[in-house]
Amino acid sequence: MAGISRVHQQLIDAARKRRQPGQALVAMSHAHLHGAAVSEASERPIVIGGEESISAGLFAADIAYVALGHLHRAQQVGEARIRYSGSPLPLDFSEVNYPHQVVEAVLEGETLATTEAIPVPRPVAMQRVGPGELDAVLAELEGLPHAPALPREQWPWLEVRVTLTAPVPDLRARVETALEGKAVRLLRLERRLPQQAADGRPERVDLQQLGPRKLFQLTWEKQWGEPPATTY
Repeated sequence: MAGISRVHQQLIDAARKRRQPGQALVAMSHAHLHGAAVSEASERPIVIGGEESISAGLFAADIAYVALGHLHRAQQVGEARIRYSGSPLPLDFSEVNYPHQVVEAVLEGETLATTEAIPVPRPVAMQRVGPGELDAVLAELEGLPHAPALPREQWPWLEVRVTLTAPVPDLRARVETALEGKAVRLLRLERRLPQQAADGRPERVDLQQLGPRKLFQLTWEKQWGEPPATTY
């Protein structure tokens, strides 16, 4: 990360030398800044412990605007001039309620005058059902509206999240049966199975959201009684 920060500083210094009077400095960076919020499920940190993020302090006050990419959630980081516009379209069902947008930044001379978030229309709606017990989820699915007079490609995408106490081999078939004639397209079926917690109570774990690195860490700790070394 020291190297990445050094490259940022070198580029900013080079821009300052080429800058003409009255020109605004604008920085663009594909980076994870300290304090920025990560998407619930569509993003995973590359390095454990947040050490993959850099400081917003790299972008000094003489930089009028910092346009950031990498994180999906639209947000400013500390100041209005430093912000992620976010992904223009949802990349995962966890982003259903994100304010997807593009950002218009207006510069006047060397300074930032205004910013405006312009919402991006969503061509296809997205729905989530659950998490909940199987019977409750099936009942909610059966209560969805029947197919309207719309082309199938305009029907909403659907994510179904089911909390199970044991594997259900025909789960997908039961979900699809409940959806017969409904105006939705099943895109993702998430199963949540119990895992024994340290205090003996069952704990729900979603392997898809857990990720391979965290799964490896938990398995190592269970086998050897200590976390794995951070040099692997």
